[in-house]
Amino acid sequence: MPTRSEGGPASSIVSPCRPLPADGPARGTIRTLPRAEEPSLPGRPLEADRLPPAPDLVPVATVAFEALGTSCRVVVGGSGDDAGLAAAAAEQVRQLERRWSRFLPDSEICGLNRHRGRLTIVSAATFELVQRAEQARVVTGGRFNPLLLDQLEAAGYRRSWLGGGQPGPAGGADEVEPVPGSGDPIELLAEVNGVRLPAGTRFDPGGIGKGLAVDRVTGWCRVEGATTVCVDLGGDLRVHGQPWYGPRWRIGVDHPLAPGTELGAFTPDSGAVTTSTTLRRSWPGPGGQRLHHLIDPTTGRPSSTDVVAVTTCSSQAWWAEVAAKAALLAGAANSLGVLADMGTPGIVVTAGGDILRWNGDRPPGDDERHSERATSGGGAGRTAA
Repeated sequence: MPTRSEGGPASSIVSPCRPLPADGPARGTIRTLPRAEEPSLPGRPLEADRLPPAPDLVPVATVAFEALGTSCRVVVGGSGDDAGLAAAAAEQVRQLERRWSRFLPDSEICGLNRHRGRLTIVSAATFELVQRAEQARVVTGGRFNPLLLDQLEAAGYRRSWLGGGQPGPAGGADEVEPVPGSGDPIELLAEVNGVRLPAGTRFDPGGIGKGLAVDRVTGWCRVEGATTVCVDLGGDLRVHGQPWYGPRWRIGVDHPLAPGTELGAFTPDSGAVTTSTTLRRSWPGPGGQRLHHLIDPTTGRPSSTDVVAVTTCSSQAWWAEVAAKAALLAGAANSLGVLADMGTPGIVVTAGGDILRWNGDRPPGDDERHSERATSGGGAGRTAA
């Protein structure tokens, strides 16, 4: 089992990524810490001093690109043709974007939404996405709801963030009165990859689509022979095999309210780390209020809970995404219980700067519901709850 990294903060979470619960598969900035001769992940400094020297560095190929409305990076090694594999992996991501983007009229998701209420045959990849989303809705008791695209667009999120298209109040939240999300199930016919959305609803791939893309591309790279894999799609990150920069993976989590302060780190042998936050993908709404992309299905409006970010770790990125969003929507008082129920260690940050953690070793009790605040010196101070 991994132990605390040398030089890390005393409050670091050090945990393997836990397997998914038996009854079902089971964003703060995410980063790994490369060696000095490797470029850092976007927006992060090099911190090779936190890791002991690696006995054997792993040669890798890296490709950076934009897709799925965000910045992406794939790192692979050990395949025999790492440059070719990295480029092919990037194309795999773009293919999923062409199938799943709600901003591309010819995508399968747009077609599915146009035919809501009617049975629609989709590709195996798209069927898996919708199936996972429906499973997540059931497991979370509807707290995660993939049928909130109308409400998301009513809040103003109608354009992709890439290419300077930023949501805003014009034609947004003051135009349509939002309604709560539908609790009706999505009908799935696995024999023919058939999907029927409830009438009057539209499907939003959102974070779970990004997470599942991470999982599918990681798995594809492994099948193609890669023994080192890191797939990072806008902060949804999954790793496998031997790190190229040291003896073990280390994925640090920055404080979303105190840039430069590390809250902790996950050290999986393999697995995924994702963050759900109201502080990114936000825009000004009517009256100067800030709106964001995380819709509360009970109100149809952007979430107003006291949680601003949740970072989680699991064996699969799509499940970590679901857990992070469900914990955020549950609010601080219930967030750790959600993480425990879903078997996902995580870090919760409130609007006031308080920090809650579940390390994954036992159900969260009152002794673990402590409050922490980042100090000006860059550490994490801890006080009694």
